[in-house]
Amino acid sequence: MEQETRNTILTETQAPEETGDRRKTLGIALGAGSARGFAHLGFLHELEESGVPIDYLAGSSMGSVVGGIYACGSDLDTLCKIVPLLREKDYFDVVFPTHGGFVRGDRFRKLIQLFTKHYEFSQTHIPFACTAVDLINGELVVIDEGPLDDAIRASIAIPGVIEPHTWRGRVLVDGGVILRVPSRVARAMGADVVVGIDVGYRGETLESLPTSLMEYLFVATDIMSWTAAQYQESEADLLVVPKVRDCDPNSLRDFEALVDAGRLAAQDALPKIRALLGLEAPLGVDAAKAVNAGKTTLRIKDSDPTTPALD
Repeated sequence: MEQETRNTILTETQAPEETGDRRKTLGIALGAGSARGFAHLGFLHELEESGVPIDYLAGSSMGSVVGGIYACGSDLDTLCKIVPLLREKDYFDVVFPTHGGFVRGDRFRKLIQLFTKHYEFSQTHIPFACTAVDLINGELVVIDEGPLDDAIRASIAIPGVIEPHTWRGRVLVDGGVILRVPSRVARAMGADVVVGIDVGYRGETLESLPTSLMEYLFVATDIMSWTAAQYQESEADLLVVPKVRDCDPNSLRDFEALVDAGRLAAQDALPKIRALLGLEAPLGVDAAKAVNAGKTTLRIKDSDPTTPALD
């Protein structure tokens, strides 16, 4: 069942399993969507401000960028001030497309290395995993060990745009190719409740034809991704769709609007998330951060609420 609110589509698919007396754990699955993925920053920021603890993070493509940075404990306010100041030459190293893309990806990787503090997965404050696709055999690859920048570089290798990345002998491309919103990954990590955030194309009619090779590539990739994504929505307990369709997916021009869309989407979703978790009231920012850092344990009510209706 779907409900369209002021800015967000919320799709609730299933009730989480009973967990007894312990607090239910929350996994956030951040979807692919190029620059529209910056809406994830606003979503995570709103959850943090509202005191909802995040226990697991999974990301595909741009979702892996935001998820990896956040999992390292980076300050979102600072990040939101830095990103709009970046220039294309800071993160795009354009080359002749002889190796599967016209962006090498080295500069982007160095930026990720900086924002993730040179961390490895074992050092993150919140358990994190990201996805990629093996170009040779078509398998989904879930990466949760080693340097974060190495894994994220593989996850953002958009076919035809950013060169594939070699990781442990495997040639990998964008995880969003076959799993746009990695809800199943967050579930496998141990989350009782999984909330997926989808910022990608959802079958809308184009207002005009693409005017460049890059635009054609993105449109074709979007259509293929949406075909698969429709059958994966039930893997999340709650799917949140921020309204970002009018924002440019290929530049930082609409960065502030994207962050705002993510915040508004989180505000719309928070009552549903709290109900799914069995949280009766906002936790408070300090308490949520303590939970995320493993410093405290919260208990839920003796009886869990039923899945809330979307009305």
